[in-house]
Amino acid sequence: MFARSCLLGLLGYAVLVLPNPQSAEAGIDQIMADWKTRRAMVDTIRYVGKGTITVPKGAFNRDLPEDTPEGVNAPAEDYTYPVEFDWLIDFKNGHMHRKWKRQVFYVSKRQFIPDVTIEAFDGQVRRRWEPRSENASETYVPSVAQAEITDNLYTVVRSEDKGIFFAHGYFPLPGDRHKGPLFQWPVDSADFAIVGESEHDGRRCVILRTAATPDDPKSYQEFWVDPDRDSAVVRWATMRVGAAVESMELKYGLVKGRWLPREMHFNLFWGGAPDVPINALKLELVEVLPDLPVRLEDFQIKPEPGMLVEDMQTGEQYRFGEAQSTSENSRGNWRTALMIAALVLVVLTAALWIRKKRRSAT
Repeated sequence: MFARSCLLGLLGYAVLVLPNPQSAEAGIDQIMADWKTRRAMVDTIRYVGKGTITVPKGAFNRDLPEDTPEGVNAPAEDYTYPVEFDWLIDFKNGHMHRKWKRQVFYVSKRQFIPDVTIEAFDGQVRRRWEPRSENASETYVPSVAQAEITDNLYTVVRSEDKGIFFAHGYFPLPGDRHKGPLFQWPVDSADFAIVGESEHDGRRCVILRTAATPDDPKSYQEFWVDPDRDSAVVRWATMRVGAAVESMELKYGLVKGRWLPREMHFNLFWGGAPDVPINALKLELVEVLPDLPVRLEDFQIKPEPGMLVEDMQTGEQYRFGEAQSTSENSRGNWRTALMIAALVLVVLTAALWIRKKRRSAT
């Protein structure tokens, strides 16, 4: 039933009314102007969200070992658990801090375990902290070999974050033009095309699509925009080969005279198969606090001495506060061993040469 409701939710938006080219061009210019206004209206903001995630029965069956008996599902039943998200964003300076409390499915044990994660970006360092004490439960304790701090994250913007960015006129899209610094992505009508109009929650919406990129020509982004609410993005989906791999719906409310998100529904699907969702997030944004005073320290994670840190780009691990990483120490030990071995080989060769000389002399 859960999978069917997700599928019907996607199919319910299939009817488009195609615009004529002139009205489309005028419409997209207005949308771009509205999005630029959205960028300018808020410098800093905090969102606190509370809700649930539902993972349907069998969502992770594809990850089970090949010898798993038939009829075993992962998870065994639909599973719903509470979640919390807390975002603090400084759009002006390109800083971000996010904390979530949720659960992840531990496939080998076929159970859900805690996932409390903090990620921060201060303009220089992209860092994640997974507090060991908060990620333990009665049935699960993180391994001592598992890093508590991860540095050089590939990105600090996750799919769950994108609705907030869209609401403020920031569009992290695929392609080389959008690989620049955080929050400096261009707002350019060349990235979008109006493909039609339809109705969403009883309101007229304009539907935009992005062009496919050379590295992923079968994918595009689709945005449903409410032109009468400052071009607020009310629905977004990443489409691949005609099917959604992720989708989000946003509901807005007036906050200090500005249309800002108050609810977020996010669905993630396996490989574009809308009948097999991985999870469904329903989040009420219980606190929306624009124009907060912030400090640089609010966007930094400071490890404690002795914490195990992993560099995502190099794969190296080290204890915070120590001079060398464990991999550097390992390489150093190997170099020392090789030097000793080479020295021993030189000594043995010299000894054999001297022995041979003495025999030839006699």
